[in-house]
Amino acid sequence: MRRAFARIVIGLVVFAGAAAVGFLLTQRIASDSLRLQAESRLTDLIGSPVTIGDARLTLGFGFRLIGSDVLVWRNEDRAPSLQIDRIRATIRPLSLLVGRPGFSRILFDGVRLRIERSSAGGWTPRPIASLAESTRGARQPENVQSEALLGPLIRVESMMRAILEKSRIADSLEIRNGTVVFIDAQAEHPMAPPLFLAFESVHAKLRRSRLARTSRLVIKARLIDARGDRGRIELEGTRNRHGDIRVAMAVTSLETNALAPYVRSLHPAARIEASVSGAIAFESEEPGSGRLEIDLVGHDVRSVGPGHEAGEIAAERIALGGAIEITPQTVRLRNGHLRGGELELIADGSVARPLQSNSFAQVSLTFREVEVAEVRHLIGWLPDIEREEAEDIVRAVQKGRLHSLRAGGSATLAAWQNFLAGRSRTPPEEFFIDATLSDTEVAVGDDDLIEGLQGRLWWSGEHAEVIDARAMLNGTPLPVLDVTIDGVTNFLAGDPTRRRLQSGGVPLLGLQTLWEWFKPDPDEDRPEVSTALGFTIERLHHPMLLWPIENTSVALWNTEHGLHFDSDNAIWAGVPVSGEAEWTFEPEERVRVAVTASAPDPGPAVASTSNDWVEGSVVIGIQQDGPWKQQHGTARFRARGSRFHFDRIESQLYPAGALAATLMLDAGSADKVPFEVDFAATGAKVEALAEQLGQPKELGSGHVDIGGSFRGSLRPGVPLMEDFTGLLEVVATDGVVRRAVPAVVALALASQAYNPFIRRDEVRYERAETTLEFQDGAMSTTGFFLDGPDLRVFASGTLDVLRPPHLVDAQVALFLFRQIDKVIEKIPIVNRLLLGTNDNLIGAHFKLTGPWEGPDATTVPLSALASGPASIIEQGPASVVLQTLPMFMMKGVEAIESMLRLGNPTATEPSPEVPASAEPDAS
Repeated sequence: MRRAFARIVIGLVVFAGAAAVGFLLTQRIASDSLRLQAESRLTDLIGSPVTIGDARLTLGFGFRLIGSDVLVWRNEDRAPSLQIDRIRATIRPLSLLVGRPGFSRILFDGVRLRIERSSAGGWTPRPIASLAESTRGARQPENVQSEALLGPLIRVESMMRAILEKSRIADSLEIRNGTVVFIDAQAEHPMAPPLFLAFESVHAKLRRSRLARTSRLVIKARLIDARGDRGRIELEGTRNRHGDIRVAMAVTSLETNALAPYVRSLHPAARIEASVSGAIAFESEEPGSGRLEIDLVGHDVRSVGPGHEAGEIAAERIALGGAIEITPQTVRLRNGHLRGGELELIADGSVARPLQSNSFAQVSLTFREVEVAEVRHLIGWLPDIEREEAEDIVRAVQKGRLHSLRAGGSATLAAWQNFLAGRSRTPPEEFFIDATLSDTEVAVGDDDLIEGLQGRLWWSGEHAEVIDARAMLNGTPLPVLDVTIDGVTNFLAGDPTRRRLQSGGVPLLGLQTLWEWFKPDPDEDRPEVSTALGFTIERLHHPMLLWPIENTSVALWNTEHGLHFDSDNAIWAGVPVSGEAEWTFEPEERVRVAVTASAPDPGPAVASTSNDWVEGSVVIGIQQDGPWKQQHGTARFRARGSRFHFDRIESQLYPAGALAATLMLDAGSADKVPFEVDFAATGAKVEALAEQLGQPKELGSGHVDIGGSFRGSLRPGVPLMEDFTGLLEVVATDGVVRRAVPAVVALALASQAYNPFIRRDEVRYERAETTLEFQDGAMSTTGFFLDGPDLRVFASGTLDVLRPPHLVDAQVALFLFRQIDKVIEKIPIVNRLLLGTNDNLIGAHFKLTGPWEGPDATTVPLSALASGPASIIEQGPASVVLQTLPMFMMKGVEAIESMLRLGNPTATEPSPEVPASAEPDAS
């Protein structure tokens, strides 16, 4: 046995030695033949001429084919696209026995590959063009179409399958010291210079295990462009025995500037600058399906979006990650996220394949600490159609921050697009938005700006709520706003032109002051009265409402804490709504609105004929409780800026009379509400008017015509009369003045001898008239006149209506015995001798001073008033009497004074208390 084994070994050694000797003798002769044969075989295989500078066989641990200076894929200018300095191929010995040489390993050393794309889109060399065509028409699963958004992934999958699955000329292919130059003339517009990129220091290895039926590809390279090193790239692709492939690419400090031309080709003004590190991995079990995982980090990121709307964003660090799962039925995004600083965007969703308009899509988004500028920037990178529609949604928002945003729903892609564009009122299934804003600015109309907006928005299906919204309008705080809307999607389907506001409205800071002035006094012992007003609003353009209101009927009444609005017929932004609102002032100013919206109104917007931001009419119904009583009242109103003008105010007073007036209120300040009013009331009742002016109705009776013009301001905690000026003309007829009037009581007590009030509680009058002037908190008159069957009265003086105890300083002249006067005036000649032109026989003069609730009345001798200027303006009403008395009757008057104990009976000179030259105080 041992001898047989020894003979075999010796025989093999001899054979090997003989083969070696024969190989050495034939090597030089076979090299030229081998080179020519290799060139021919490779030319047929590749389809393009191949030139080999040198080829020879070597014997080591097997047979090796060594070639050098290989040139492949010559262009029209005969320049090769591929150059290989050295090729070493190891031949499997057994393959020689069957006459079909095979290689176990091929090493390419010093490879230089040049890939070009012309401006027309043609690729060179030919295999790259063929590969591009094959990936565009790559096999897809049945009934699945190629979608543009998935095109890059599909091409990567097809290319990697072609590399890892197809048979190769060797089990192991390796590239060392390689360079790949890429020149693309189509990366930008035709007039731009071609893109130049190069992968240097390329090391690649593709190994296939026949036994395990697996493949593995590893590529390492550095990216170079015209300006230098742009980062490192590593790629690994594997295929297992079941046909599953996995491709992972890792980048280290990859500068995105190198790919800028491709960004500019999509959007000429856009660019992305960053240094990116991380990995992207793609796994696929079968064609048309797979999972893409992204985990990238960008440093010193700067993104300039397309167009001026997108602007730019910058961050020191941004992390991008997530997974996209692709099946023949769906595309699903899981935990897609973008994080940088405080910014965080998280997205989940799925879309049915193929990606068509009727594909069903489920979406869930979460934003945290996102600036509105960043949202607008991300929108700028969307495709044109989606970008335009998304920009319309956020166009009015100029800046701000989303503290948080959660949104989601399910619908077809077409339904999503129509809903977001406002072409559909049907929200996606399970649709919701939950957003919290802060420091947001919203442009409203042409010139108005809502600033510092903060609050929460909740929108689910057809129901939306704005919760605790706080903001300023053009720098002035607005009330806190709470809004509830049912049927909110009707606003999306409305005419956009009817959502456009005209500028002019300002914050109504004085509204609370008005409410405080006119609300019932809780200390008063009377039931609370609510005043109801009916408004017909033709047009209302106020920025606080965001959208115009037109052709609207509103009922308004006061409540314990503010104002209540109710409407069954309103048009808001071109959409009919009904609901109610509560404007409260305590404990803070807040507006709560709850409305239900219907289908949009098809009519046109109400045209504006002026710069007024609101115009319409108001109706006040029957008012028989409270201080103001009327049967019916109407007015036209309008507002410009903070000024409200009420024109053509007409009111039928209760129980009688009519009022016509105009009123201006300026509600632009919280400190005061200036007003101007001009009015005239005719045929009113004295007792009713007294009550409406806050006086006891028992003061008197009669019919009264009253008119005047006032200016002043309503200020919190400040009496009205402090800043009140104007004139009031009063004419009263056919009534009585009751003794309850403090001034009348004082006059009655001043003289028991001949006052007309001793035996009666009231004095009748046929006519009373005066002009009252209000200024500096005082009411004054230079001519009060009352004429009746019992007496005639002239008066002048002032009353402090502002400061308690409301001092009065007045001159009052009473002319008595009116019944005797009427008899005498019927006797010719005698009436002129005794009565004079004033038709009075006997008169008395009083000085009225002290507090209004209890003034003192002192008599003033008539003789004392006889001297001095005879003018009613300068000396008072008594002078009218005295200047017309016949001189021969003056002694008789003095005698009557003495008999009736008026003045000092022993004195013939003026009283020392009232100098002869004194004038009645008419201030």
